Amino acid sequence: MSVKKYVFKNIFVVIVLFVIFLMVPYNHDEWAWGTNEGIENLKNFFQGYNGRYFGDILSLLITRSNLFKAFVMTSSTLGVYLSIKNFYRTQNNTNESRRLISLCTFLLLLLPPTPLFRQIYGWPAAFVNFVPPVTFVVLYFQLFHEYVLYKKKPLHPILSGIFIVLATQFFSESVSIFMSILTLSVLAIERLINKENTLFTVCSAVTSFLGSAIMFINPAYLNAANNTDGYKRLELSIGFIWHKISSQLLPNMILNYKLLLVLFNLGMIILLLKKFGTKGYVNKINLAFIIFYTVYGTFFYGQMTFSFSYDATIINVLSIMYFIFLLRSILTVFSGKKRLFNIVVFLSIPLSAAPLIIAEPIGARSFYLTYCLWIMFTGMIYCQIFQSLSLSDSYYILLKTMIRGIIGAMLIFYFFIFGYMYRVQIQREEIIDQSIKDGNPEITLPLLPNENYTWKTSTEPGIWLERFKDFYGIPKEKIVIFK
Repeated sequence: MSVKKYVFKNIFVVIVLFVIFLMVPYNHDEWAWGTNEGIENLKNFFQGYNGRYFGDILSLLITRSNLFKAFVMTSSTLGVYLSIKNFYRTQNNTNESRRLISLCTFLLLLLPPTPLFRQIYGWPAAFVNFVPPVTFVVLYFQLFHEYVLYKKKPLHPILSGIFIVLATQFFSESVSIFMSILTLSVLAIERLINKENTLFTVCSAVTSFLGSAIMFINPAYLNAANNTDGYKRLELSIGFIWHKISSQLLPNMILNYKLLLVLFNLGMIILLLKKFGTKGYVNKINLAFIIFYTVYGTFFYGQMTFSFSYDATIINVLSIMYFIFLLRSILTVFSGKKRLFNIVVFLSIPLSAAPLIIAEPIGARSFYLTYCLWIMFTGMIYCQIFQSLSLSDSYYILLKTMIRGIIGAMLIFYFFIFGYMYRVQIQREEIIDQSIKDGNPEITLPLLPNENYTWKTSTEPGIWLERFKDFYGIPKEKIVIFK
């Protein structure tokens, strides 16, 4: 592909993404952030609200400018993709295979399960809290690989340690806790294998712990712990946690990711067969259980239920066994520093979701980092597979053309989904303006179409309806009906 054609395609994708995000409607939380209520939170520097200071400031800004909203969502989405793509350079594979895996990565980022899609790409206020830090989490993994495991000398160890980790803070509580555990673990790993700690790992750990401390001294979290917040709360009941693992964590951590589950497990099965074939009783059990869990998660999960008292236990036990067999597979397939690094990345997947066990309420949006880590680790698995494959350039061209075609089809699909939504949103605004001008006491607004792809764009009478009126400049005495 010529350089001009390559640049043109990339620019075209950026423009299409920007237009799609431009058409994503403001909904729910944005109605509060875009009014004086959001300004009052800023004046109080979000004390008693939450410690997501960077995310809160972005929420204020994106509700003041639709263009800025589209810019943030486009740049953050591409930032996640480019960081993972650049991360693949740490893997020993050819440029052609890396380009193919990178394209598949972009496709998977465009194809999250519907619950995650509508709470990330269809909800701007949630997007700015969960997507931007992922880019820097991935970058930290790359630097851990280069600086700690392979002792590449950093150019600016203090600055890189501070600013990369700082960019992961003050967005999401679970990401901040995860980064504190990860940076401390890397500090310990470096001490064990290199007998010393570098400025990069020390500064990373200190920044992470200071960031988490600053976040959690916000009074909102003390209120949540005391169950006096009115929204956030902590649940420590063992029975509640056990049921929550099966009903919320596992679905949003792996079982809802049908396509990713199949691709990842297929890659693990290929690596296991290449390494051992069907030799060994334990290896056969390992292989069989991964196949069983793939079939169960793809075809039967959500369709087959057990009695309520056993449902959570069966799902949890099967999933715990699945993760144990995956860990054993990684330990046996890989060796040396690659095994250590792969174990850290793999364990980071459940660890990124672990802080959510006691937090309420949570939603699919809270698992965006988990989803991206699964994608990244799946890419690492296929980098390993492609190392031993000798495919001709024509095969790579064919596969890349197919993936690009699917990506193009998905972008067109989203363009029309949000385009139709945007058209009805414009109609809403015209109806509001005309009704206020005519002095109508009641305003009837159409429901936005394709509601599976966005968060709450209509509401019942109550506080959120009052915020909706304030956001769109509707007098309080007006009656607003959605139908």
